[in-house]
Amino acid sequence: MYIRIQDQSIRFRLSMQEAERVLTGEILCDHLPLTVENALTYQVCLSSNDNRFEYKDSENKLILHINEDSLTSEISTRPSKKGILFYHQIDQEKTTISLEINLKNKQRN
Repeated sequence: MYIRIQDQSIRFRLSMQEAERVLTGEILCDHLPLTVENALTYQVCLSSNDNRFEYKDSENKLILHINEDSLTSEISTRPSKKGILFYHQIDQEKTTISLEINLKNKQRN
């Protein structure tokens, strides 16, 4: 799993195998050490509701809740370069959130 934060956007990128694991209910989680005491944790998990983004300040954690139907559709059709795209807004600031399936690793084992 990869994450890219750039220009008011956060993009989560999964391999096809990782996306299929999320569909089975597995929570994918990774972290990036920032200092000796702090790390940025990010995770992707399945949601039966809408796609949504959450930031837990106390845990320094970015959480992407991805709708099961959206993920199933993205996997079963041809995964797109844009992926699953939605917006998260805090006050007047809008952040683009997306989940992309890595097309270079789309073959299934």
